Amino acid sequence: MISLPFKAHFGAHFTYAGGFFLWAWTLFLGMASVGLATEFAITIMGPRFISFFLIPWILVNVSVATLPHDLQPWIYRYGVAMPFYNVGRIIRTIIFDTKNEIGRNMGVLLGWTGMSIFTICLATWLFRRESVNAHRKGVGENEYDAPERMAKEAEQV
Repeated sequence: MISLPFKAHFGAHFTYAGGFFLWAWTLFLGMASVGLATEFAITIMGPRFISFFLIPWILVNVSVATLPHDLQPWIYRYGVAMPFYNVGRIIRTIIFDTKNEIGRNMGVLLGWTGMSIFTICLATWLFRRESVNAHRKGVGENEYDAPERMAKEAEQV
């Protein structure tokens, strides 16, 4: 229990147990949304170039996480859509009993997670299709030759 030494008071807005489990679920969703977006970048760019995505991704997320949306300069108004900002808002509601916008914040985190899962699946499918077509081209087959080849083999028998 990492929170016990810090004496985090999870019972400000919910019961202590409810606040703790909501806090744990929030951290899980936050790490899933950030981690899956990073995984999508690895799928697209490859592991060698991940630092070109990871450093701006961390800067964009952390730069909006400290101040409330109304106090930020206009250039940081994109922050309401960033995962770290929404994780911070949920944790402030759980521990300090601030304005309850947990539904919206959880929706943003779930949206990032769902979008990242979809884009990882799409990118994996596209790259796999590209590699299979390159292999078939190297062997001398075409992706659309299968029905014609099967018809020719049936005629030969």
